[in-house]
Amino acid sequence: MSMFIAVETSDLVDSTKMPSTFFERVNALIKEELAQLNEHTDNQFSVFRGDAYQVLYASPSLAFRHALLLKLKLLFAFEDTPVHLTQALAFGFQETPKQAISENMGEVFVCSGRTLDKSASGDITIQFIPFPDLQASINLITSFLNRHLKGLTQKQAQVLYHYVANQFCEQHLIADKLTMTRQNVAVHLKRGGSELLRDCIAYFEQTVASAKDMSV
Repeated sequence: MSMFIAVETSDLVDSTKMPSTFFERVNALIKEELAQLNEHTDNQFSVFRGDAYQVLYASPSLAFRHALLLKLKLLFAFEDTPVHLTQALAFGFQETPKQAISENMGEVFVCSGRTLDKSASGDITIQFIPFPDLQASINLITSFLNRHLKGLTQKQAQVLYHYVANQFCEQHLIADKLTMTRQNVAVHLKRGGSELLRDCIAYFEQTVASAKDMSV
């Protein structure tokens, strides 16, 4: 029986220009964040080549949200030094999803890797293999999204991270978490395009739900 999965293949932008100690801190944060995001799922992740990683999402409905959370976290986690990722997400059906991630060469894995090779630096690119007719719309959505994300300040990225990570929570919860006023949180959410991110997440999760209904 085939299962619907997602595979993310990503790498750090300008990793060779990072001081070794900073590079180690970045890698440690990526591993910590991936472990935390995947803690209650059957997802797998593997870091390879020192500056790249791959995630198998056995729960594909979480894939876009988790990819976005990692991108946001790296934008604000290191003071005055936003870190950028180039990310390629591929969604499709897989016959043997429980095969070790490092040994898997299925269509979804190949598509994710090839998509990364063609992605612009710092962008998130998405391929929905079962729905080729949707690809033009998906490309348009991600084009606007990437332009928006690259314009975020570190504080906006931090507020958005907590907004998304806590299921689009109310402003006072973020204010308490970050020791900010509710008014400042509201400003950062508005300027950071919180509604855009929420709607993008909803769109991709609904598309995944439609694809899973095709499983046989």
